[in-house]
Amino acid sequence: MNLVQCERCAENSYFFYIIKVLSCLLLLSFSNSLFANDNAAQALLHGYEAYHEKDWKSAVIFFRQSNADPSVVSDASSYMLIMSQLNAGEAEEALKDCNSFITKYPESSYIPLVSYQKGRSLFLEGRYDESILVLSNFCSENPSHVLFPSALYWIAESFYANYDFDNAEGFYNRIISEYPDDARASEAKRRLQEISQWEREEKLLYLLKVTGEEYLAAKEEYERELKQYKSADVEGLIQQLQDAKSKIAELEAKNAAIEEAARAVEEAAMEASVKMETSINLEENSSSNSSIPNSDLIALKAKAAVLQKMLNEKAEGK
Repeated sequence: MNLVQCERCAENSYFFYIIKVLSCLLLLSFSNSLFANDNAAQALLHGYEAYHEKDWKSAVIFFRQSNADPSVVSDASSYMLIMSQLNAGEAEEALKDCNSFITKYPESSYIPLVSYQKGRSLFLEGRYDESILVLSNFCSENPSHVLFPSALYWIAESFYANYDFDNAEGFYNRIISEYPDDARASEAKRRLQEISQWEREEKLLYLLKVTGEEYLAAKEEYERELKQYKSADVEGLIQQLQDAKSKIAELEAKNAAIEEAARAVEEAAMEASVKMETSINLEENSSSNSSIPNSDLIALKAKAAVLQKMLNEKAEGK
């Protein structure tokens, strides 16, 4: 439904009043051709007919044509042009004509209506703060006007459009409590339900956001700790490898030393064995002519026995 059409119920009394005024104007226009332009009068009549048929575009054209003639234009026809423009979706043009009307007809009985339509035009133009100001002035100056609850509604809608839901709720609740039978009361209830739903969704989104942030923080902490653990594990493995290499090098050095000692023992054993055989042969040939004393032979045999034992231990892997 067109936003302007929503005002239709509240403006019925004024609408019929306008019709009477326009009828008088038309009669004057046709009865006194000396003071009125026939084309302008015809345009005024066609404008009224187009408005009655809800042909808003045509109504705008005809009222503009008639209002261009100073002998035909009036505060009533100017207001009809504003209403036609709003119904046609020409809020910007309606706002301009509202300002012109207030300047041109400051004492007109249509001033409250035009002030109200100016506030609504500002709302349709997205100028919500200005709309709140103009409609608030309308309410303060016209507390018993038939459009008072509608003005409250558009103030609430302006707050709602600005996401100021706290102030919007106050005005919606006022409409419901003070004007329960007004057409705007059902619209206000619907808006309150939307605000309540929005608040629930916002809380849910907030909880999801907090939960998500906690999950991400926990995930990051886990990944950080896992990375540290892996780094420490790798460092431990590297240290173990280095220790193993050092141990291997140490064992290799010890093995080399053992092998060197074994070779020395083997050479000494062989030397001792040769000396023993020589000594035995000499002893058998001539005990008296031996060049090696008995004590030396005994020591040499003992040394040979020790060397043989070492060789046997090496062979057994000891």
